[in-house]
Parts: sequence; C-alpha cells; structure tokens
Amino acid sequence: MGCRGKKERRKKRIQNDLRNLLYEDCIISLKTLSITIYDEFSIQFGQTTIFRCLDDIHFSLKSVRAIPEKRNVEHTILVRKAYAESFTLIEEQFASRNIILSKLFHE
Repeated sequence: MGCRGKKERRKKRIQNDLRNLLYEDCIISLKTLSITIYDEFSIQFGQTTIFRCLDDIHFSLKSVRAIPEKRNVEHTILVRKAYAESFTLIEEQFASRNIILSKLFHE
C-alpha cells in the first residue's frame, strides 16, 4: 500500500508540473513536455502518456497550424492593381495639397 501512495504523489507532482509548464507556455509541444519531465523526474513518458495525463487534469490540446494567406492569386493581383490605379488618380488630382489617406478601400 505504501508504494502505491508514493506513485500517486509522484503522479500528482508530475500533473502539477505539467499544468504549470502549460500555464507558462501554452504552445509547448508534447515532446518538449516529455523531455522536461525526464529531466526533472528521470522518468521516460511518451507523448501518448502525457496526453492522457493532461486529459486526467482536464486539459484539452488542439493541433494548431498556420494557414498561409494566398498572396499572389489572380484576384489579389487584380485588387492590388485597381488600388494602385485609384491611388495614382487621386494623387494626380491633389498634387498641390498634402493629404492623408486612411483605408481607401476595404473588403
């Protein structure tokens, strides 16, 4: 019975450490968490074990990845061209005045 209590206390310490690490850096990876736990407790945890451990303390993990903006598609190029032409026309009309343009176009 004594060994089981010791394992439970260690599990609680690891869960608290995981929680604290995630509060400090919410974008930390499971692999980094695994390495940190090994460095501190000398226990090798796999990513699945850490995921389950986080699930036990009601942390949910989401996969996040950047979605690249489509910069050079035909529509974007046409919008840029129209903006440049309009800006040039306005600039020619008010050549003698100093003006500030703010948000000329918005979609």
